[in-house]
Amino acid sequence: MKYLRRLEEQVSGWPSISIHPHRFGGKEFLFGSAEVGHIHTGGIVDIPFPRAVRNALLAAGLVEQHHWVPNSGWVTFHVRNEDDLSHALWLMRLSYLRYALKTSADPQKLFEYESEQLRLSPAFKLLLEPFVPKTPKQVSADRLSSVGVSNCLFVGTITIRVNGITAPSTTPPTSHQNVAPASHAATDDSRPKAAQVACMTVARR
Repeated sequence: MKYLRRLEEQVSGWPSISIHPHRFGGKEFLFGSAEVGHIHTGGIVDIPFPRAVRNALLAAGLVEQHHWVPNSGWVTFHVRNEDDLSHALWLMRLSYLRYALKTSADPQKLFEYESEQLRLSPAFKLLLEPFVPKTPKQVSADRLSSVGVSNCLFVGTITIRVNGITAPSTTPPTSHQNVAPASHAATDDSRPKAAQVACMTVARR
């Protein structure tokens, strides 16, 4: 079928895509070892998606339930004409995007570009955003922002000796305590006021 040949030609030109015989006939498109989708003779295109994306595609009438595994993430689409070919390519690219994001040097930039090219609605973008890997800088920023200033991890105590008086240490190292920021500089009346206990705030894992 000429439309399937054209679909094969275009998908095979995408970076990291390889073509292999499908075990039930037809051809499958792999991104590394992950299947992006496959085609069968007769114009049938089967594509796997995360369940949430699959449900959204079905609800929008953009695909059909898979004929063998209707309760999975797989969907089916029939290619019969030029418009169907364009739609099949759109579906394939949507499936391909999840894997391309994993290997991209700038996944967020790629996501924004592909979203524009595919004309994704805000709802579909929201469904795909969890598949955008975070860069090391984003992960660090998220960790720091999630640490409350009131959460202080004692990694040890530092005593300050003034006029021959040294504060005794009563806090075991590595114990977690919730300490208000103001208490970092406060002293306990039961201890020599010339000494202070220092703590280090670190991100909790």
